Amino acid sequence: MRLSNVRHRSAGGVAPLRFRAVAERLMPLVSSDGRLFLSIGAIVALALFASFFTIREAEYRLLKSEATGAAVHWAQFLQSRLLSLDEILAAGLVSEQDRRTFDFASAAGAVRDYQVIRPDGVVAISSWAGDFRGAIDSDTVLSVIREQQILAQVVVDERAGRRLVIGQAYVPLTSGSGHRGALKVDVDMTRTAAHYRRLGNGAFVLLIALLVPPGGICGWLIHRAIRQRRQSELLQRQRGHILEDLAKGVRLDDVLRRIATFAEEHHNPGRCTIVLMNRQGKRVIDVIAVSGEERGPEILGREPAQIPEPLASVLRGDAASLVAETAAGWIWTMPLRVTTGAVQGSFSLSFARSQEAHAAALGPAHTLAHLAALAVEQRRAENALADLSQRHELILNAAGDGIFGVDDHGRIVFANPACARMLGREAAEMIGKDADALAAAAGAGGASPIAATLQDGETRHAAQIQLRRSDGSAFSAELMVTPVYRLASNLRAVVVFHDISNQIQAQQQLLHAKEQAETASRAKSGFLANMSHELRTPLNAIIGFSETMTKEVLGPIRNPRYREYAEHINLSGQHLLALINDLLDLSKIEAGKLELVEETVDFRALLRDCRLLLTDLAHSKNLSLGEEVDPGLTMVNCDEQKLKQVLVNLLSNAVKFTGPGGRVTVSARREAADLLYIAVTDTGIGIAPEQMAKVMTPFGQADGAHNRQHKGTGLGLSLSKALVELHGGRLTLDSVLGEGTTVSIRLPGRAQGRAAIRPSAVQL
Repeated sequence: MRLSNVRHRSAGGVAPLRFRAVAERLMPLVSSDGRLFLSIGAIVALALFASFFTIREAEYRLLKSEATGAAVHWAQFLQSRLLSLDEILAAGLVSEQDRRTFDFASAAGAVRDYQVIRPDGVVAISSWAGDFRGAIDSDTVLSVIREQQILAQVVVDERAGRRLVIGQAYVPLTSGSGHRGALKVDVDMTRTAAHYRRLGNGAFVLLIALLVPPGGICGWLIHRAIRQRRQSELLQRQRGHILEDLAKGVRLDDVLRRIATFAEEHHNPGRCTIVLMNRQGKRVIDVIAVSGEERGPEILGREPAQIPEPLASVLRGDAASLVAETAAGWIWTMPLRVTTGAVQGSFSLSFARSQEAHAAALGPAHTLAHLAALAVEQRRAENALADLSQRHELILNAAGDGIFGVDDHGRIVFANPACARMLGREAAEMIGKDADALAAAAGAGGASPIAATLQDGETRHAAQIQLRRSDGSAFSAELMVTPVYRLASNLRAVVVFHDISNQIQAQQQLLHAKEQAETASRAKSGFLANMSHELRTPLNAIIGFSETMTKEVLGPIRNPRYREYAEHINLSGQHLLALINDLLDLSKIEAGKLELVEETVDFRALLRDCRLLLTDLAHSKNLSLGEEVDPGLTMVNCDEQKLKQVLVNLLSNAVKFTGPGGRVTVSARREAADLLYIAVTDTGIGIAPEQMAKVMTPFGQADGAHNRQHKGTGLGLSLSKALVELHGGRLTLDSVLGEGTTVSIRLPGRAQGRAAIRPSAVQL
């Protein structure tokens, strides 16, 4: 069908089709070398064509330059010899002597024709001896006169029966009085042109001999290009084999040995050695040498500083490549540098003679060195990735928390054994399932933290969330959803959770136990507070009857020992009453039933009463009991009984724990309009820093032999602190072991009352 269509076409349309068909059949027959030959031939032809025209252009420029030089020289000669150049340029008058000068100069300078043109374009003098008559271009003449520039050209005249080459030049003239004109000179350049033509033809022939094959540069270029292209193709094939080996997981040693073998084949008779260092670049761990391992055992395990030069410099990364003459011959070395810039080894080629090295082109060696570096980096990266993956798998499998990942649709992409165990499923069964549907992960309000994180990319933490097991039962869990941004993976979020059911149960039990303890404490405090009357009434009776017996109110007691027994009963009852009062006060404070009776009190009288109670005890121990009270401090607002109780407790402790000859001082001042400062200072035994907190608690006493000599309940400081805080004040303790103690009190102008402040130190 196609042949019939071709026969009916016109002759003009058949020829191109036939040519195209022939070309399509011939193209597969033309090898790549043939195409390269045609390309280089075309380039050489273009170079010869360009060279031919360049030589002709050079001939023209040389002729024009010589014509210009001759015309300028002739003009200078005329200007120096003419007697009436002014008249010639001004009026066109030429003397006989000047005409002879023109004739002489024309004959001597091989000038075939000349004209002197005035500024108005009129020819003042002309010579028609030559066969050539060149028309005068008035525009050119006026331009020469006006611009004072020399113009020249080369023309050919064939009217005389033979070919003449004439150099025409226009030279500006200037007379002594400033008249301007122009000199047109025609110089015969025929012989000179023939000489230049012979030189140009000879140069062109020599260029053809150098470029055109079989022995020219063109042949050498073709041979060199074909050889380089074949080497490049071989190198590319070898590169493909190496990359294929890397993709197949071939051992790194075998890949490097293949590179070294190809390097030796490509750079024969060179010998290739590849040195490998550890990942940190600190020590040689392997040496690959195809033709021998002369230096392998010598440098294995060494650091770069222990290796001979020039290899040490390359392994340190001091040079991009290094060429050196050694005792064994000539060596070229290049570091195996990975993309991070770290040096992981070296690639070396060694030759027995330097002539062999210079004859070998090292371009492919650079490519092979880069391939070796690529192989080292890729294989080590794969090993590191495998190790990291294995570690991650071990961590996931050993983790006690449930961990699973989801894609952008909320489907599970991996799950660890703990996750499967807590949800009562198999890990493989969970892959590809919807996480929310599988575990019903919903927080308060039914919102899914997983779906919310996938939507806005924010990390979410659910302190308590209900998850569902495969059997339908639910358990409480703490859950964290973290977004993941990885372009090469479908993982979009990682979910970590752990079962907090036992923790919640333990918290509930602790809360229940705390509530029970608080209830019991309140019951105890309430009992003690309510039993104050029942406890005090018998004690008051005991104290009263013992005091009556001591004073013999109802008559004398015949036996003195009965009076002594009555005194002991009275003292013990008073001590027990004071202890019960302190306990009851603490219980009332804890129960919130102790109320302050605020009134205006004479502070000096109150302090005097407190000192009187301790005077006898202080004198018995030879103690100095002093006071330092601001003279302006008189009346204060407080509960008189409670403040007196605080001061008596503090003074009693100070006297008790101060040795004979010591000093106890009470100081007081008003620090501000509504702030009272009271301090009780002693020079006693002091308190160790680690015991400070203990003595501020109920029944708390400092350890030590001296403390054990002074029996007490340990309620004084804690009760005083509670009463001060009930006033809205603050009690602080400063002490140095072996030097003494200072107890400071700061009270506001008015008591705060039990509703405004709850003491912090009271807990029986």
